[in-house]
Amino acid sequence: MTTAADAPSRKPGRGIKILLPTILVLLLAVGWSAFWWYAARQAETRLAAFLDEAAADGRTVTCDENRFSGYPFRLEWRCGAAAIAVDDPDQAFTLTTGGITAVAQIYQPTHVILEAIGPVRYAPAGGDHTVEAAFSGAEASIVFGVGGPERASLVVSDLTATEKFAGLTNGIVSDGRLEAHVRRGTTADSYDLVARLDAADLPPVDAAMGGPAPVKLELQATVTGLDPILALPPSERLRAWAEGGGAVDITYARLDRGPTSAKAAGKLGLDADGHPTGEVAVTLAGVNEFSAALKQGGIAPANVANLLGLGLAMLGKPSNIDGKPAVEVPLRLSNGKAAVGSFSAGATPKLF
Repeated sequence: MTTAADAPSRKPGRGIKILLPTILVLLLAVGWSAFWWYAARQAETRLAAFLDEAAADGRTVTCDENRFSGYPFRLEWRCGAAAIAVDDPDQAFTLTTGGITAVAQIYQPTHVILEAIGPVRYAPAGGDHTVEAAFSGAEASIVFGVGGPERASLVVSDLTATEKFAGLTNGIVSDGRLEAHVRRGTTADSYDLVARLDAADLPPVDAAMGGPAPVKLELQATVTGLDPILALPPSERLRAWAEGGGAVDITYARLDRGPTSAKAAGKLGLDADGHPTGEVAVTLAGVNEFSAALKQGGIAPANVANLLGLGLAMLGKPSNIDGKPAVEVPLRLSNGKAAVGSFSAGATPKLF
């Protein structure tokens, strides 16, 4: 028979060893919860201040639903049925969307992911003109540094955009995929841009070119002279950009549409009157098909289109695009006019 004296003795520290880790986990959970709550309140306060400042500048943001969530590892802001009303001297408009969600990991708050719910509708004030974009997904990624955004990316899938004006609806792009990436360049006021658009068709271009065709657009460029002008209205922004020597250095631009391909490289800016200025080397493959499309679309009479095709072949120097015969011609923009070689190609628009 076992007596009390023969029973195994319980070690005094055993309970503490079991209880201590549990207490530590609970303390960490409480501490992390307090930290998340504090970070969420700070983010909410800064967002409110930003929105108040934007409203004072004529840019009002409203949300049917406005809430923060994401506990325990994320900060997530949900703005349901978002509307942005811009009261700008140059162009007042309203931008609406099904909703916007902004997400940042709590351990990486400078990297923000934005998601939009379609459709997105743009409506200038005082008219019946609207532009609407529908998509299956639209996501942007922004990384902030000490001096502002360091890099950003945008991807829009299954993009279809239409324009409504005076009771008529016109297509802009159908079944497209847009991808764009921007990062700060080698100088503080410059940004490098890479963008690509693949679309089943671009109706405005199709109407001019005689029929639908898949389109692929690519652009690689560096834009300088940006930082000092971010808070200005559009026209003043462009004026300040021009006066500050801002420029778009096009490293590579390409358009592929049906049998026609075009490439361009050069440098563009704006002169003191707001007209584009600079020089771009344009390489065109499928000159004959391009001339035929201009005739078919009614953009140019047959004799003019034929003369244009012949002129491009005479003015340009032989080249190629992916093995296809092409011609390279210089496009010069100055004093409100465009010229191909020594021949005038018409007037250029005034941008401010």
